[in-house]
Amino acid sequence: MKSSAPDKSRFFSWKTLILVWATFLGGGALLVGANMVQTPGVINAGRSGSVRAHLSALNTALLLYKMKSGQLPTTEQGLAVLVEKPVLEPVPQSWAQQLTGFDVLKDPWGNEYVYSLGPNEDGFQIHSLGPDGLDQTDDDITHTHEAPTSSM
Repeated sequence: MKSSAPDKSRFFSWKTLILVWATFLGGGALLVGANMVQTPGVINAGRSGSVRAHLSALNTALLLYKMKSGQLPTTEQGLAVLVEKPVLEPVPQSWAQQLTGFDVLKDPWGNEYVYSLGPNEDGFQIHSLGPDGLDQTDDDITHTHEAPTSSM
């Protein structure tokens, strides 16, 4: 009795299946990638959410700095005092590093956060220049910390 060769015409080979799946997945990835390129607003919205979280963390770090040193940094000292001890006056007697690395002082677009001490030296403002990198435009994201007022 003679054995017959298996009928290969009824099934795809495993190589064909891999090729079909690779084409399907690659095409899907291209569609998703093309869609992301066409919607930069979605990406900027995600970055804006990230900025809000960064501003909250910087707010907390500045309040901890104030607790340790007795005062907020001056506008000239800026946010760098959270990473390294200030050299500009007033240099605090008691200083502790609040953040590690200067990269945390930049927004997702690569711009440094802008810090300014309030007029009464008890409040402050931090803001991101936003996607356009220009100050005082509509896409800026700002956080203002006002010192609590005492009620007597």
